[in-house]
Amino acid sequence: MTRIREGKAAPLGLHLQNDLAEGVVRRRIGSVEMSWRGNPDLDGSGVSWSLSSFRTSGPDTVEVQSTRDPSFVFTQVPLHGGFAAELSCGHHYDARAPGLVRPRISGALYQFEAPDNEIFGTLATLETIEGWFGDQVPPALRPLLDGVGNETYHSPRALPDYLRRTLLAALGSSSPLGPRLVSNAAQLILAFHLEQMCIDDKPRVTPLADRLARDAHALLSARPEDPPSLAEIAAEVGVSARRLGEAYRIEFGCSYNAALQQVRLEAICAALREGMPIKVVAHRFGYSSVSNFSSAFRRRTGLPPRKWLEHQAARRH
Repeated sequence: MTRIREGKAAPLGLHLQNDLAEGVVRRRIGSVEMSWRGNPDLDGSGVSWSLSSFRTSGPDTVEVQSTRDPSFVFTQVPLHGGFAAELSCGHHYDARAPGLVRPRISGALYQFEAPDNEIFGTLATLETIEGWFGDQVPPALRPLLDGVGNETYHSPRALPDYLRRTLLAALGSSSPLGPRLVSNAAQLILAFHLEQMCIDDKPRVTPLADRLARDAHALLSARPEDPPSLAEIAAEVGVSARRLGEAYRIEFGCSYNAALQQVRLEAICAALREGMPIKVVAHRFGYSSVSNFSSAFRRRTGLPPRKWLEHQAARRH
């Protein structure tokens, strides 16, 4: 598990509560600029969500404080950048597979390496989760719902690409129904993690295959402009592409190719937000023309690059 490394600490003193109305909080502390907006339970589902953005000079450690009662579960989706987290109770997890967490104590330290980081978080009370199942709570969920205050419960798992795309589409909606679409996506994300916990016969991988899958993801993340193929990585580490592909799907919840496309898109979006000209981005990521790049970008995001940049600017103000 990735541990928090030494860095510049910026305690934000941000208190997360269920009754917060939607709004934007912006703060600058030292080298960290932070904005946060949250949405309370809109439809009686018991699910709330938040969107946090951190711009740092990197690496930076940000402390998020909370006085929330720990009787809730949450998960986080890294939209840009990445993080390693250390909960106040000492438990560690990271952006590769946050999974579902029931903290013993609220609050956490986040270590950011990239200059721009955006995290979507969604949570529900234990009472809400138990209410979804009525009197038929699966036995596999009992360790999550019981024992509040004794220890942190963590079920690590990566989010599938299709759910991530659903969330990004909801967040990018300019419709008056946008917040409700995001709320629905938040429920789907929580439901996915709960469902996975209920699958008793879900496939397992050996510790070696698990490590190789993570190594493959690290290689992919390090080379988004010219990512290695799964066959190339498999040959390099001495396993079959099929075995590595299966391990990757189990570990990260999607195929290697789906992850490749998502990592490339994130790197492209980061380059555009940093002000790199569209023509330069297209060339850097191997497109034969700006037109081909724009068409591919629109298929993935729903907007051409210039419109997407305008929408991003509007979201920040």
